[in-house]
Amino acid sequence: MPNYGGPSSVNVNCALTLGNYNNVAVGTLQETLNLCYGEHLVVDQDFGTATDAALRRAQAKAGTTADGDYGPATRKAIKHKPTSGTTCVRVP
Repeated sequence: MPNYGGPSSVNVNCALTLGNYNNVAVGTLQETLNLCYGEHLVVDQDFGTATDAALRRAQAKAGTTADGDYGPATRKAIKHKPTSGTTCVRVP
C-alpha cells in the first residue's frame, strides 16, 4: 500500500510518517497524492515536509484526522492511485 489493485492484494496496511526515506511505499503515496489530490510532489520516495503537508491536506479533504501519518484510518479515508487506469479508488 498505498497502491490498490483490488481485493486480491496481499496486504493493504502500512505505516508511513515524516522521516521515512528511500521507501517505495512513500513514492507510491506521493504518486497517489499527485494523481488523486492534485498535488505536485517530486516523487523521490522521501517522506519530507512537502509530503507531510500534502498528506495533511488530503486527510482534511477526506474528513479524517489531518495528522500527517499514513496508517489504517488514512488508508480507509483517502482515495488511492489504482494499479491501472486513472480513476482513484477507496481501499476497503
